[in-house]
Amino acid sequence: MTQDLQTYPASKVRAPLEFSALHPVLVAFSASLFSITTGLCQAQTYRCGNSYSATPCADGTAIDASDTRTPAQQKAALASTQRQEAKASALEKDRLKKEAAAQKEAKQTQQPTTNASKAPATNEAPTKQHHKPQRKPPEYFTAKDATPKKSD
Repeated sequence: MTQDLQTYPASKVRAPLEFSALHPVLVAFSASLFSITTGLCQAQTYRCGNSYSATPCADGTAIDASDTRTPAQQKAALASTQRQEAKASALEKDRLKKEAAAQKEAKQTQQPTTNASKAPATNEAPTKQHHKPQRKPPEYFTAKDATPKKSD
């Protein structure tokens, strides 16, 4: 019994309710529901010495850990975080791109050393190079005065 829309009278055809029309209502409803539930489900926070916990301790004191920022401040902080994440992502992509290009260039500039054993031998003996023994860095840092000593 389905009728073709072209033969159905136009006065009886209604457009379906679009999501965009419901969007503000859903946002307002979900925001109010969220604010109510976060207030009810917020756990008490206790300071126990230098640490914080949701469970009370012997010498712990209850503190107010609620967000005291205004909605405008929260929105600004969120926007700043999103900008920083976008910049970090762009920098990471740029770094990865440069690293890939550097690896590709390094592979292209490497020359195989297969003919090194066929190099003509020279009669000269290799000269010995004397290196100073490396000093082990001191275990502890000692500050030294850089001013020259006065001679009396």
